[in-house]
Amino acid sequence: MSDLTSIEKEPTDDDKLVEAAKQNPAEFDKLYQRWISPIYRYVYAHIGNRSDAEDLTSQIMLAAYQGFPRYQHRGNFAGWLFTIARNQIWRWISRYHREEPLEYEFVPGLPTDLLSDVLKTEEIKKLREIVLGLPENEKELIYLRYVAGLGFADMGVVLKRREGAVKMSLYRLQDRLQHLLEDYHD
Repeated sequence: MSDLTSIEKEPTDDDKLVEAAKQNPAEFDKLYQRWISPIYRYVYAHIGNRSDAEDLTSQIMLAAYQGFPRYQHRGNFAGWLFTIARNQIWRWISRYHREEPLEYEFVPGLPTDLLSDVLKTEEIKKLREIVLGLPENEKELIYLRYVAGLGFADMGVVLKRREGAVKMSLYRLQDRLQHLLEDYHD
């Protein structure tokens, strides 16, 4: 019979990359490569302008690199990184008093297949309209999960909420969005 308390969690890829970067700062580049696209998508979802999103993404990654020596790894590197991103985004928005654009891609990289585009255009427009009309805290759930691709534990770190609470909030929001889209089709 084995002692269950001695079982340790298997290190994730992020855990390994963080450990390597702690040993050798040049290894931070692997974390950069791993997270640059999700950070960019998250920033772009908030800002809607490619040039500004690229600039702000660079600033976020620089801030992460500069703050990395003080980072205490507890298995949530993505949560730490997206907390930096979220803070930088809100500073940028408040500094430039930008409102979210009315027209931008909901998620960069939507399907480019013409038939798929034609069939989904109206539903995507309606979903975009609904999402843009959500309160900030609900938009944030969508952006962190579906734009940035974070798991619930990392989302909890960013939002300073328990993982289960984040999961329940997102599932309730998804259900409400589904009903709103169904009502749109009726």
